[in-house]
Amino acid sequence: TAWARASYVGATLVFVTASCSQLSAAEPAALHKSRNAGNWRGIVKAIHQPTLTSDLSAPISSIGAREGERFKKGSTLVEFDCRRHRHELAALAATVRETKVSLESHQYLIRSGAANKTDVEVARARFEKASADWSAMQQRLSGCQILAPFDGSVVELSATAFETPPINKPLMVITSADQLEIEIIVLSRDLVALQPGKDIVFTIDETAGSYRARILRTGGAIDTVSQTAKV
Repeated sequence: TAWARASYVGATLVFVTASCSQLSAAEPAALHKSRNAGNWRGIVKAIHQPTLTSDLSAPISSIGAREGERFKKGSTLVEFDCRRHRHELAALAATVRETKVSLESHQYLIRSGAANKTDVEVARARFEKASADWSAMQQRLSGCQILAPFDGSVVELSATAFETPPINKPLMVITSADQLEIEIIVLSRDLVALQPGKDIVFTIDETAGSYRARILRTGGAIDTVSQTAKV
């Protein structure tokens, strides 16, 4: 996160996206001179900061990014050793073939009058169950690689290569690099001026860079004690 100061022309603060363009040195000065401009402090945060987990019980074969490292969308963040699961998938595929042959055999026998309808339905149920088990394992194998859902960086890493983490244990926390928002607390009386679509300017304290942004939404609750609202 980073601290930011924001100004508005005829409006107040909101969640903003980081798709804004950086201003030249002259542009923000003109906006700050407006008689109606206001200033607030807020925190710049990533919109997306998920914790990655897995429902696989398998050893980790490699970690694609360490804490603080950046990555591209689609790159491999965590890869598991899924050889055992692939063997299980092959066994399930054999069971599917076996139950399919049994079903076809019973269907032939019932046409010949040598089997009854119940035998056919039991054979069909076994075939459908085997097919469902195979599909479930194939879907599980899709989690052998955890791919980056966006461009970003690793905030926290809690797994290491060659360990077998418990199912659904947090593996790493990642954050998006180009989708940001500002969270700011304003006085409740300022909410009447908040209108989605209004343009603002915010300055990052750490870099002193100024950026264009746009009001997207406001919070829906007012703190009765402090008479403030989150926007």
